Amino acid sequence: MKAKIFVTLIIVGQMAFAQDDSLISYGNFLGASALNFPLTQSSSRIIAGQKPHLSFVPKDPWHEIDGRTNFAGIWEAPATDSTLNGKVILTYVPLDSGWREVSGKVLEVQLNGIRISIPGRIAGETEYFVANFPYRVAEDDYLPPGIYTAKEAGTYTYPTAIGGSRTIHQLDYGHPCGPSPEYLEWLKQTQAAAQLASKQEAKKIKEAEVRAVLWLQSKATNGDASAQFFLGKHYLNGEGCETNRELAIDWFRKAATQGSLEASNELVSLKVSQ
Repeated sequence: MKAKIFVTLIIVGQMAFAQDDSLISYGNFLGASALNFPLTQSSSRIIAGQKPHLSFVPKDPWHEIDGRTNFAGIWEAPATDSTLNGKVILTYVPLDSGWREVSGKVLEVQLNGIRISIPGRIAGETEYFVANFPYRVAEDDYLPPGIYTAKEAGTYTYPTAIGGSRTIHQLDYGHPCGPSPEYLEWLKQTQAAAQLASKQEAKKIKEAEVRAVLWLQSKATNGDASAQFFLGKHYLNGEGCETNRELAIDWFRKAATQGSLEASNELVSLKVSQ
């Protein structure tokens, strides 16, 4: 068995998925703390500074197992694979959070789960068992990749046709559920912070527009045609000042008198004389 090493990764990327007709970001939630993933020795090829990402978003992103709500995504990190003509070829190394892709041919359906051949990313085995699989399937059905995930759950032993027994790898699907309370609280706080930041940014923009109007006012009063035109635009659109169509037209006329083509065009669009 290959030795395992542990690395700490700060997830700072974003991932979004649709659930209950709403768009939910999860990647930054994981970024709130460091996650420890056990990796095989080959994972030393992971490129430093690169952000992990989800290999796919499962049909059921959230599973309840043993009374705990879990996110069921499988994370991968970019790594160097080999070189071709001097160029590095990139591949992706799974980060072992305990979740495995469920795919393959259904061999047997039982009350407590299903037995599947051609395991999803479980090396060295030809079949495995998925406990608590919630969807109706029949023997010989095929579960395609990129849809289901389940968590490592030890082994499963079943009787063979010749009177013996066989022990195989076991995964637990758990019970599909909604997001965890911790995530919902984080999402609430994140949205509130985003709204506050948006209001603060809007306030800064408004203050900058007011300063622009004051600066243009001084220039326009001294006969600067360009300032007169832009001051008119501010009054016309109510940017940094109250909307005042008559003042806007007055400044456009002053600028047009000095040869401003932009001001003349603006007067034409407003259907007023110069």
